[in-house]
This record gives sequence, structure tokens and C-alpha cells, in this order.
Amino acid sequence: MEQNQPKHSFVLFTHRVDHKMFNRLLDYNKQGIKVYLFTTDSLEHYETDAVLEEARKYGFLYWHEIPIHEALPKNKVEFVDGQITNPQLYDYLCQKSSFNHEQYSIEHERSDNHLMISAGAGTGKTTIMINRLLFLKHTMPALSFANIIMITFTNEAAVQMRQRLTSLLMNYYYITKNRRYLEWIEEAQRLQISTVHSFAKKFLQTAGQELGFPSSFSVRSFRFDKKHIIQKWINEFARLYPDQFQHFAFIPQYHLVNAVIFVNTVLENRSISADKIANQLDLGHDKKPFSVLLKYLLYHLQQDLNQTKKEENKWEMSDLVRELERLKGTSNLQGKFDTLYLMVDEFQDTDIVQVRFVLWLLDKLNFRLFVVGDEKQSIYRFRGADYTAFRQLEEGIKARGQKLTQKSLVKNYRTTAKLLNQLNPLFEQWDKDVSKFHCTGSDRLEPVIIETESSNGLDKFITWAKLKEILNKLIDQETAIPRPPHYRDKSFVL
Repeated sequence: MEQNQPKHSFVLFTHRVDHKMFNRLLDYNKQGIKVYLFTTDSLEHYETDAVLEEARKYGFLYWHEIPIHEALPKNKVEFVDGQITNPQLYDYLCQKSSFNHEQYSIEHERSDNHLMISAGAGTGKTTIMINRLLFLKHTMPALSFANIIMITFTNEAAVQMRQRLTSLLMNYYYITKNRRYLEWIEEAQRLQISTVHSFAKKFLQTAGQELGFPSSFSVRSFRFDKKHIIQKWINEFARLYPDQFQHFAFIPQYHLVNAVIFVNTVLENRSISADKIANQLDLGHDKKPFSVLLKYLLYHLQQDLNQTKKEENKWEMSDLVRELERLKGTSNLQGKFDTLYLMVDEFQDTDIVQVRFVLWLLDKLNFRLFVVGDEKQSIYRFRGADYTAFRQLEEGIKARGQKLTQKSLVKNYRTTAKLLNQLNPLFEQWDKDVSKFHCTGSDRLEPVIIETESSNGLDKFITWAKLKEILNKLIDQETAIPRPPHYRDKSFVL
């Protein structure tokens, strides 16, 4: 294959288009090559062509009319597989069209780079992961799906990711009629898509004994065990120390349980053991002795939990990482795993322990990383997901003398312009008011949906948000609010 023959995508700029040119582009489509056409010519006569419309429908042909400019080259310009040979022209095409150059750039990034992608809601995180995967597959003939590990944070997300990949490969087969895409669908079953805990379990099954772990060892979360243990020791503390417990007797028990679980997760992320909790941990002092209760519960939680783990021969991720980091030498794990790429979805929900696990694997397997997420969307704060996961990974990779490329997705395909224009300033204000909420001007989402619609839903949201803020200021005060006219009683008391 010639050096300039596209393997994955083809970008063409031209002043004039005709059926002969479109036939050439459609021929590329039939080879499994995506085509992006930019032209100053009118495309009005082609927009109703059934063959071209089908290629557009399946995501193989994109075209953009752009304004004429005297600085534009007079001849055709072609970019093959993301190799931009005329940056000035490329920048102009990006500015004067709806072309999603952020997605294009990420998809076509060098195959030997670590990639960290910041992507807001509705910007196509799943799409870019799958497109990146197929770029690698098209441009690296020796690459197998078995060489790729993809980590999600729920089993449902893992299933959806595999379905999306299979569906896209079926589109490739439909357009090309090339049997290799049917073979890729079969091969894709060897792609390791799982939650981090499922991957850790498989990792231990494959290499655990060589690393010194027992053969029956596995990883789980112990979430329900922790709640049960804490509840038991709250009751025991109340029995043994009734005078101290009276300060907390009227606090709902689940609030106490959740507080202990949160603090315990932070301690686990920092490898603080039960002995350290008992003998070294200083929680300070307070008028109502919550520090005493907290230290008591944390210590007994760790003690009971360790006993349960020994009896069941099961550990948590934090235990696994602690043990792995103690290993001075390991066998040839690369021969066992042969992993070339590790992709992590929803990276904002990665906690300290999991980042350390990823970096340990990076040291042993020497793969390339692709992580994507949005700090603003973290839903796992309750279990210790750390908003600095991106920074921790960045520092870890730089400490290893490796390069990390950071990019962003900002075009939103889910939300209308009217809504985003009101939400973007709201997010930026939260950045100023909430220390762990990060949103700057560069994070502003750009709307793709531009049609107008009623803003009643947003107006109601803002009204209720303001009402909630006002009511919070009136707590413990006797307050009367007038009822609507159709109510018999004109007011009620909060």
C-alpha cells in the first residue's frame, strides 16, 4: 500500500466538486475509509442524492461548504489519516465549518502517545473512545482487540460499550461488504471490557500465583459488610459509653454510618491500617466527642473487616494495590497479558487507589493510556473518588519520564443552545464558590443543537433553586408562606 493511501480517513479541500469526485470519495467509503469534504462549491444538488445521503447517515461521508477567501490554496489539498500538511488551511476549515476538529484530533493522535481527555456531558466520550480504537486498528495491522483493555465503572456501561463497537463494525460491513469487519466483530469478543474490579479479578486469576497471591483469592467491595460492622459497633459504643453517646443519640444512624465509611475510604486510599488508627491517628478534639466515637468505629471496622477478608480469602482494591507495591520483582507479565493499550472511561470516578493500580500496571506492561472523563460529573465522591485523579495520573506519568498529551471535547450534542448559554455561566460561578468544582472558560460547552425551544423547564429549575436557598436561611425560624388563592387556608407555618 502506498504511503499516501488512506487507511482510516481522508480529508479533501477543493473548490469544485462533481459526480466523478463523489464517486472517488464513495470508493474510499467502500474501502472502510471515512471521508471529510470541504469545498467552496455549492453542495445543494448533492444533498438529496440517495447514495451520498446513506454514506452520511452511516457516518462515512461528511461535507461542509466554506466561504471563499483569497488566502485559500487554488489547488486541491488532501490530509491522510490525520496528517495535517497545511496547518493554516486546516485552522481555517475548522473555524468556518461545523467540523468537530477536537474529536478528529483525538481520534487521529499518534499511536505512541498517552492521552488524557477532558470531556463534558454530551460531547461524545463513548464515540471518541470507539473511533480512537478503530483508528488504531486500521493503522496498525498487527494490533488485535485482545491487546486492548477497556475499563468502565459499571457493568451496564461495559455492555453498552461492546454493543456500540459491534454496531459500528456492522456499519462498516454494510458499507464495504468486506468480510474483515465480520472477523473484527468476532475478534472484538476478545476485547477486555470490564469494571476495574472485574479486571483486577481477571488479573489475579492470570498472574496472581506468580505474584505470590493464593489461587482462590479475589477482589470485591465489602460495601454491605462495612455498613453492618459499623452499625454493630455504634450499638456497642452506646452500651459501653452512654454518657458520650448521648450527644449522637438523635442523629439518624445512617448519617453516622456514611460518615465513617467516607473517612475510612480516605484512610484506605492512604494505606492507614487499624494499628495506625489506634496508636498514631490524631483526629483532634471537639466539644461533643465525635472524634472519640469516630476513632472507635474506624478501628473496630478495620479489625472486623480484616477478619472477614481472611475467612473469605477476598480483598479490596486497596489491599491489592498495597500488596502489589510491596513486590520488588515480578515475572514477565508482558508475556502473559501482551497489553498495548489501556482505555479508561469516566476517569473522574477513579480514586487514588485505582490510579496507583493503573500506574503499577503501566510500569509492568508498558502500554499506552487513553483516559477520558469530566471532573464536574463525578458521582462516586461517596466512596472516595478523588477530583484530582487527572492530576495524580499526570504527575505519575511525568515522574516516569513519559509524555502525556491532554485534549478537550467541548461540542455538546445533547443540550440546546438556549440551555447551555444559561448553564455555562452557572458552572463558572460554581468554580468560584466551590473549591472542588473546577470549570473555567476553556470548559464552556459549545452547543450543536441550535433550534429554539421553551425555557420553562430551566426557569422552574432556577426558581426552585432560589427558593431552596431562601428556605435554608430560614431554618429554625417560624415562617409563614401565603397559599395560592384557591386554597381555603391562606397560609401555613413551616
